[in-house]
Formats: sequence, structure tokens, C-alpha cells
Amino acid sequence: MNSSKTINLLAECGETSAALEAEHAAIQSALEALGDAMLAGAPLETLANHMGSVIDFCVTHFEDEEEFLRRNGDDELHASAHNEMLSGFRAVRNSIRGDGSREHSTPPIC
Repeated sequence: MNSSKTINLLAECGETSAALEAEHAAIQSALEALGDAMLAGAPLETLANHMGSVIDFCVTHFEDEEEFLRRNGDDELHASAHNEMLSGFRAVRNSIRGDGSREHSTPPIC
């Protein structure tokens, strides 16, 4: 999954919205795969690594999507929702790892 390459390629064809929708579906599939892996009893390290991959993809996707929305008159509410989602995803990953501390090393994306 490479968010920026997908958006850039489709944007050149005037299809940025289609790229964003495809990436939303990819995020949903990745989260469903995580749930399936949890139910199957996958090792915690595997689950945490998978969640890390989802987070990495979402960071890039959200930045690209917010840039697209800014160019088209978005009012920044979307960025706030993205930040909340990333905080939740990071909390899940930290919980899987058994790390009760909050992650401070990653700056907010907005």
C-alpha cells in the first residue's frame, strides 16, 4: 500500500476522489485482517506490527487527503477526525504491546 503514489497517479488523471475511496477500502480491509488475526490467536508482536503498518499508511493517506480537501475548500474538521483516529489506532497498538504509556514521539499531523 502506497498512499501518495496512488493519489498522485490518479490525480494526474483527474481521479483523486477515486484514489481516496480506494485507500479507505484498503484501510478497512487492513483493520478487518487485524481483527481476523486477533481471533485466530496471532502473536502479539505480529498484531502490533500490523497495526503499525496501518498507522503508517493512515498517516500518509490522511496528509494527502487533507491536502486534497484544503485545495477544495475543506473547513479542517476532517483533520481533527483524522487526529482522533490516529490516537485511537496508536492506543490500540500500545495496548497490544502492553505499553500503557502514551506515544509522544510522533507529532500531530495537522
